[in-house]
Amino acid sequence: MHRLMVGTAVLVVAAGWGAAPSAAAQPTRVSVPIQFQFQDEELSAACGFQVLISAEGSVTATLHDTGGTSALEVDHQMMRWTYEAPSTGGSYTYRSTLTALFEYPEGPVVGAPATVTLVGTFEDVPGSPAAAGRQVIDSTIDHISDEGFPVAFLGEPTTVSGSFPEADVCAALG
Repeated sequence: MHRLMVGTAVLVVAAGWGAAPSAAAQPTRVSVPIQFQFQDEELSAACGFQVLISAEGSVTATLHDTGGTSALEVDHQMMRWTYEAPSTGGSYTYRSTLTALFEYPEGPVVGAPATVTLVGTFEDVPGSPAAAGRQVIDSTIDHISDEGFPVAFLGEPTTVSGSFPEADVCAALG
C-alpha cells in the first residue's frame, strides 16, 4: 500500500504548485512536470536488496473556486514509473494514469473537510494484475499553498472499488 501513497502524494504535491486562483468563476489551470528518484527503504528491507523508484510525467490541476462556500479541484496525473534493483539487474516500468477529484464542500479553508476521489490505474507490476479502480479518501485541508491551492494530505481510503491485488514487487525485481 505504501507505493500507492507515493503516487497519490505526487497529486497532492503538484496541486500546491501554480498560479493563485482568482475569486471569480474562472478556473485556475496549472500543469506541473514531475520527475524524481529515491530509494524505497521499506521495500528494500522487505526484498533484502536495494530498490530504487523513479517517476516522470506531469500533473494538470484545475481549481474551480466560486468564491462561495464550496470549491472543486480536478487533477490529471500521467506518470511513467520505473522500479530497479541494481544488485539483481531486475527492473520494470509501467504507466499510471490517475484522475483525482478534490471536493471542498465548505470552501478552500484550512481545517475544512476535503473528500478526494482517485480513479484510474495505480500500479502495474509484472506477474500480477494491474491495480486499478476507484478510491475515496476523507481528509482535511491542512494549509493553503503560497499559490492559493488547498493542500489535503492523503491517508488510507474509506471506500475502494476495483481490483487492487497485492503485487509481489520483490519477485518482479529478483
